[in-house]
Amino acid sequence: MTTVKVEEIKETDNTETQKETTKKTRTKKTTQTKKEVKSKSTINKELRANAKDIDVEVQSLVKGEVFYCSRKTGEILELSEIGDREIISLDLLIDISKRCKKLLSNLVISISDIYSEDYKLEDIIEFFGLKDLYSFKEMTLEEIDDFILNTDLTKFEKEFTNIQNENLKFRLIERSVGLVKEGLLDSTAKMKLFEVAYGTEYLYKNI
Repeated sequence: MTTVKVEEIKETDNTETQKETTKKTRTKKTTQTKKEVKSKSTINKELRANAKDIDVEVQSLVKGEVFYCSRKTGEILELSEIGDREIISLDLLIDISKRCKKLLSNLVISISDIYSEDYKLEDIIEFFGLKDLYSFKEMTLEEIDDFILNTDLTKFEKEFTNIQNENLKFRLIERSVGLVKEGLLDSTAKMKLFEVAYGTEYLYKNI
């Protein structure tokens, strides 16, 4: 199976990366104040205008390191292992979407949360044009694992075979290999479905 080579998406800028960086931690705020209904275009304009002040949480969905440094601000995204999460600015995520779009579209990283009183996670998903991709499940490692491990076979087969997005299908297949290696996936029927989708009978042979 092909594994994402995170080295290919690294950016090197010695001047910028010498800046001190600190991972953000922030308590998520909630509010019960009634909000006015805004159009999608208005929300997108506001998100872009306030991107430096909005924090989002991203999660790695691949094995290996994911590293990105903004040449503009020096802000860094660094995820060492699959499942790792980090809070970054929306501004950095916009920069990532412009310079390394496949990080998002190929589900190398997922957008798992937003820290804002004014916007929802769905607003961020739509802002980046990922609504169709994220309509399948919440794109977190926990949700992916739950789908693979705990969905009954009939429902699993129907939902998996109906997936049209090849990037999503590949990420599920890749994760299944990891789950087999961890001794968590032992359903031969599900493994067979993954093998058929990937076009090989030997997906798990060397595990």
